[in-house]
Amino acid sequence: MGIQGLLPFLKSYVKKKHIEEFHGTTIGVDAMCWMHKGAYACSRELVIGQDTDKFVRFFLKMCELLRYYRIKPIIVFDGEKLPAKAKEDQRRNQVREESRLKALELMQRKESGEAVEEREVASKCEMAIKVTSSMISRLQSALKELSIDFLVAPYEADAQLAYMCRQGWITTAISEDSDLLAYGCPSTFFKMDKYGNGEHIALPCLQVDHAGSEADKLDAPLVPKVKKPEKGKRGKKQSAPKEKSEEGAPDEEGESKAGAAKGKNKGDEMQVQSNLNCWSPEKFAEFCVFCGTDYKEPDTNIKKFGIKTAFTLMCTHSTARGVINWMAEQQKFQDRLPCKGSEYMSRFERIIAVFWHHVVFNPKRGECTSIASSFPLTAAYRVLEDLNLEEVCGVRFGREIALQVAKGELDPRSRQVKTLEPLSFAERRAIDFLLAEKRSEQMDYRVKVALEAEEAKRQAEVEQDHSLREIEQEEVNQVVEPSQKDAAQENQDRELRLLPGDLRKLMEIRNALKKNKVEESKPEPVENHKSKNPFAKKRVATPCHSRTPSVPIPMVKRARAVTPPSVPQTPLIPPEGQRLKDIAAHPRGGSGAKEAAYAVLIQRGFAPQLEDKEKAKLKYFFGSKKTDAPRQEEKVESKLAGWKPRSWEEDEDEERSTVGRNVLSIRNGNNGLWRKSWT
Repeated sequence: MGIQGLLPFLKSYVKKKHIEEFHGTTIGVDAMCWMHKGAYACSRELVIGQDTDKFVRFFLKMCELLRYYRIKPIIVFDGEKLPAKAKEDQRRNQVREESRLKALELMQRKESGEAVEEREVASKCEMAIKVTSSMISRLQSALKELSIDFLVAPYEADAQLAYMCRQGWITTAISEDSDLLAYGCPSTFFKMDKYGNGEHIALPCLQVDHAGSEADKLDAPLVPKVKKPEKGKRGKKQSAPKEKSEEGAPDEEGESKAGAAKGKNKGDEMQVQSNLNCWSPEKFAEFCVFCGTDYKEPDTNIKKFGIKTAFTLMCTHSTARGVINWMAEQQKFQDRLPCKGSEYMSRFERIIAVFWHHVVFNPKRGECTSIASSFPLTAAYRVLEDLNLEEVCGVRFGREIALQVAKGELDPRSRQVKTLEPLSFAERRAIDFLLAEKRSEQMDYRVKVALEAEEAKRQAEVEQDHSLREIEQEEVNQVVEPSQKDAAQENQDRELRLLPGDLRKLMEIRNALKKNKVEESKPEPVENHKSKNPFAKKRVATPCHSRTPSVPIPMVKRARAVTPPSVPQTPLIPPEGQRLKDIAAHPRGGSGAKEAAYAVLIQRGFAPQLEDKEKAKLKYFFGSKKTDAPRQEEKVESKLAGWKPRSWEEDEDEERSTVGRNVLSIRNGNNGLWRKSWT
């Protein structure tokens, strides 16, 4: 639908935008575009006549998307069929019916067991999509329940949206039809997806305060007629001699071709912009008609006449009349025209009248008017003589009928009263759930976009830092003193040379170092000392200062061998001001308690005063091992009488029993002492 190839031709004006940029504004929506998009999801159900509401769900989701960004949508529906488009509407209905029958046939063949491609069935179903009055009525009921404003245009919704945008009632129009530009819409949002991304076009020549250059209002050509170079014999082109210039010299290899192509494309875009910016809205509409429209009655198609040729001729001449008059004089264009030049001009005016004088509805006045009223600066140049506008653009509705049609209370085609059935409670709940799901989906999308933008920003910063470091490193490398460069070059040029005797000396040094390394790695011999102590191989004695709890006793790992005697063990001496108590005898200690205590003290590095007998008894624990403990001439007065197992505790006032006497025995006759011990 729309003007053939117009949007790709205007790619220099296209800007990628998100609908969020229109936050807080009012936007008009072409209802038929969104209904067709929603019908694609349920095309099979529509072909077989199955009840479905997928198109309603899609439409309401898109409306909720606009309301999510605080945008007020106004939905505009098509009204009565336009007389100038009657032939095209008849052709489209015929194609839809043929596609529907073909789709049903394919489905029957598939059910019977034949091999049918699913893609072909889906394609035929999509081609058979037709928006019916019942579908429109159901959608309008849902919009009314959700308090979304809608408007039914007298004829085409595209013209109504362009009129409302030029009047300032809406900020932009959402549509998929490029006819909006031919009608003069100053701001259009195309190809909007379910997340709100789209393409925005705002042509300078279609703005409300733009009237075009004075030269465009003349009927005479702007420049003399320019003929293209004719072909010579046998189809060879006669090329003009090339002028040599230093600036235009080609570069080496393919870079010159790529650069020339890029520069040519950029130059073409600049040329398109420079010319379109000076055009008037009327001249742009004439250019669109030359490109090709949906209005096939009457036939205005010119053979081998594309959008680029139309643009070149419109830039050469001021108006479409001048272009048609020039083509009527050219032999090659006379064969391409569908009729004679004089008759072609009348056909052209019938189509251009649709874009210049389309019937629209004025909500403020509540009546129908012409779209030309929204072009106050150039309305005088839209005069078409000898042309009945009602036959082309349709009859204007009366005031009451126009108001009822706009509100959706009256069918614009049958003129019958419409009754919108309200939604049930279950349908309302389903719609509420649907809208909440859409809001959640849009919130997730915004978070995703924010994260992607943050990641892209971080990546750009990393790349920028990397490039700055490379630049700094290059600057450091450049600022090198000449002396350092010379020294580096001298070290690089220096070579290592060996004399005949150097190799022998190096081998001797290597062998000597290797021999020393082997000798150092050998372990020292350990003397085998046999000991009668059965615990000597499992535990290594560790010296300790005292038995007081304040001094921690270090934990020593168990070793399989006794500490070599080659390493002398220096006995520990108690700190100054401290003296170990003498070992006291204990009535329950037995005769070996004192010897065991001496053995522990000697093993921990102390040298107590011992008698010869006591030394002999200790040989059982230590064998013939000699100790370095110094001998003292003083003798111990008693062996075990004064030994006390808990030397750190204070002595209690109780009778000490003699050595070898059991105080608990009754045979000793000391019943009083025995009673005293347990009472």
